Amino acid sequence: MLIAAARLAVAASVASAAVTPRHTVNLANGRFDGHTILGLTPAQVEAVLGRPDATHGSKARYVFDWGKASDLRFRVIFTEQAASERAVLLGFESGIYRDPKLGDVLKRKPAAFLSAMEASYGDVYRLVSPLKHKPGGLYIGEFGQRAGTLHVSFGTHPKLGTFLTIWYSAG
Repeated sequence: MLIAAARLAVAASVASAAVTPRHTVNLANGRFDGHTILGLTPAQVEAVLGRPDATHGSKARYVFDWGKASDLRFRVIFTEQAASERAVLLGFESGIYRDPKLGDVLKRKPAAFLSAMEASYGDVYRLVSPLKHKPGGLYIGEFGQRAGTLHVSFGTHPKLGTFLTIWYSAG
């Protein structure tokens, strides 16, 4: 009886882990699960992250999505640069994304995230835009690298919930 209960607990734990994938995101350098994604071509991103669940867009702005449309986990957005498409944005909307200094980033409220970013990454990033309410209920803040082009945006949306984006500006 005890063995059967233990097996059920292990099975439930495995099923729960399958439902909520855990990933690492390093806000210091923009790496996702230990890989540099930004700057890669769509074929390179697929080789690293696996086949996306959906793709859409045009050559000017192409999108890979992982997860269902109603429960998007993460996405990569590509734009055309130097005659080829390159990843310019990583977006995270649901799941567990652990940063080495901040922990599970999507569990934080926007104000707590921004405070933690300033305390943990103040030497790497500067606050570009403090938390602001935008049209449609969007609440967002943004950091930019002090010496580089990487940006981190974080906020909430009434329909989508908490989100994090890591992107770079071309100039």
